[in-house]
Amino acid sequence: MNPVNARRRRKILLAIALATVVFLLAYIGIFAITLLSQAEGYLVVEPVTLPPTNSKLMEKIEEFPSVRDAIGRKPYFSTEIPIEDYEEMLEVLKNGSCVKVDGTYYHFTISAFTGIKELNRTEISNLSDLTPVTYEELKNFRPLNLSLYYWKIRDVGESVFTVEANLTEIQAVQKLIEEKGDILEYEGNYFRIFLKARLGFEASIELDKCISLDGKLDNFPLLKRGLIEAEKESRRLREGKHELRKIDNIGEVEAGRVRIRMAVSEMNRIADTFGYFDCVRYNNSFFRIVLAKPMD
Repeated sequence: MNPVNARRRRKILLAIALATVVFLLAYIGIFAITLLSQAEGYLVVEPVTLPPTNSKLMEKIEEFPSVRDAIGRKPYFSTEIPIEDYEEMLEVLKNGSCVKVDGTYYHFTISAFTGIKELNRTEISNLSDLTPVTYEELKNFRPLNLSLYYWKIRDVGESVFTVEANLTEIQAVQKLIEEKGDILEYEGNYFRIFLKARLGFEASIELDKCISLDGKLDNFPLLKRGLIEAEKESRRLREGKHELRKIDNIGEVEAGRVRIRMAVSEMNRIADTFGYFDCVRYNNSFFRIVLAKPMD
């Protein structure tokens, strides 16, 4: 075969192969885009129930400057408070754990701990006054027993061991300290017992960050329908109705949660218009919204 004709033939075959590859890639891309535009996820809408607030809790918080000053500046915060305030704060929280400050609801929690710190003999001034305690004497003190267990399996350098405790356990350890003192000798080792409490909060609902959708939903009928159904469901929940309810042929409602099938392309259009949001305001009510897209 003529060498010139052979080279020409190879060039033609190569051109045909490249054109075929380009065509296939374009076809696959168009097919993928078509599938993506037809893919469905769910619009999920839930009414936001505003919790009752506790005025006595706000008064009590004023006694702790670090906590008071963190409200409005931090979304969550935790600090140690005197153990003497633990029981009173527990009682206050029984009447509600939320306060509202400048449009934000803060949920408060409190926890208490007992613990032990291993001591050297040189850190104790009155060794002769110490009375050794036995396992039998400590077996009913769950937090102390657990702390001692952690001490036995400790890593090198560890000397402080803490366990969360309830009010009854805190009171029992307080009584033990009154009877025995806060330094104990146990199996030839020395420990200081301590008690502490922590008060913390988390911003649970931030109304000021909720996007208002009033008058903005004419071009988003499914989103509007989801909010209307969630508003209805909020009233049903207040009446004690929790059963599953179908929404035509597009979704369902159960236990306060509205789920509506929605094309991914529509979800993208909502996100492009309003941004990605968590909380919205509609008709003077508040809702949480999730655009649940299918996995790729």
